Amino acid sequence: MKYLFLILFFCACSDAPTMKPRDINEYYQNSGVLNYYLSEIPLWASFSTSGKCFHKQSTAYIDLQKIQDSFGLSFGDGLQLQLQLNLLRNFKHKTLKVEEQFFYDSLEKIRAKFYPFKTNDFEVANVVWFEGHSDSDFNKIAHSNTLNSAPVIFLSLCLSHQALNKKLETLNLSYQYQTLSVESMTIFNENVAMPYWQIPLKAWIGEKKKINFFSKEPIPSEIKEAVIWQK
Repeated sequence: MKYLFLILFFCACSDAPTMKPRDINEYYQNSGVLNYYLSEIPLWASFSTSGKCFHKQSTAYIDLQKIQDSFGLSFGDGLQLQLQLNLLRNFKHKTLKVEEQFFYDSLEKIRAKFYPFKTNDFEVANVVWFEGHSDSDFNKIAHSNTLNSAPVIFLSLCLSHQALNKKLETLNLSYQYQTLSVESMTIFNENVAMPYWQIPLKAWIGEKKKINFFSKEPIPSEIKEAVIWQK
């Protein structure tokens, strides 16, 4: 019986697959684009005090200082890169290889001046804060002739670009508009990182533009530039 056990043991060992070291070339070697990303914020810690909401999606924020140093992009172009990158990612988990491809595809578009958020030559912009109104008030102002005086930009501190545009599509608005959402936020200005999140309207819309900010609520702390509050 003892010999039978030893025979079965050696047979089992001889049938076991041989473990070989994995070829290092089988692993994907990323080129370091992840160094340009800020650490991902967990959803339980991702919120807007002004908007009174938790964010429902993960957003990729980038280190705009590193982007400027490495690629020579302006502050405004860095913001456009961040937005374009998020539009490609669509908040889905991707492999490192795909993430790298998204990064360089986005960088190429911005260098070619194909911006996801396009400004115009008007001297005035009407910015409507989504969370600054009740649902009924927002519907009224969105359909109001008051907004006809200048291009319209809808801003949200809570919703993603995709979610905000879906809500606006249900209003069947008769005019063209643009949106600034959570992907438009940053902790940077032109020079340094700041200890707060903001949507730098002047960098997005234009330094010389007059901004009419429509909100029933006070201007949120995330909006740092001087705007004209339109209640």
